[in-house]
Amino acid sequence: MSTAERQNIALKISLIVGTKQGSIQIFDLDKAEMTEEIHDAHTKEIWSMCLYADKKGFVTASADQTVKFWSFEALKAEGWSVVHTRTLQLQEDALAVKLSPDGRLIAVSLMDSTIKVFFVDSLKFFLSLYGHKLPALTLDISSDSTLIVTGSADKNVKIWG
Repeated sequence: MSTAERQNIALKISLIVGTKQGSIQIFDLDKAEMTEEIHDAHTKEIWSMCLYADKKGFVTASADQTVKFWSFEALKAEGWSVVHTRTLQLQEDALAVKLSPDGRLIAVSLMDSTIKVFFVDSLKFFLSLYGHKLPALTLDISSDSTLIVTGSADKNVKIWG
């Protein structure tokens, strides 16, 4: 797919939603309609989504203890769809997910109040961040991929280096 085709598809992408039922819904806001629903995306709630830095796909974090990777796929007549490419299996429910801007790392907030960091290419474990008393509900990674910021239900914000 050429860059121009990807940009045209990206202009048609309006909204991707993860639901409590574990499905992914794709909406075209120009037409004001849902264009596709992937019912079996996850078996439980989807709590978080994050777009790849190169905008070629996204990841979803779910209460089914998985993080799934999705790629955008061009369709001949209908525009685009998403394809599940791989899965990161976890030991706890995943509440939040973020990809580093350089595309090397993925950080996942888990129900056990830890943040786990993995290498994106191999999905190998890199490190755990401990310190919150309750689960982190949000997280972000700095533009230079050196800091992680987490916001927890324990009413604390932590900056990890």
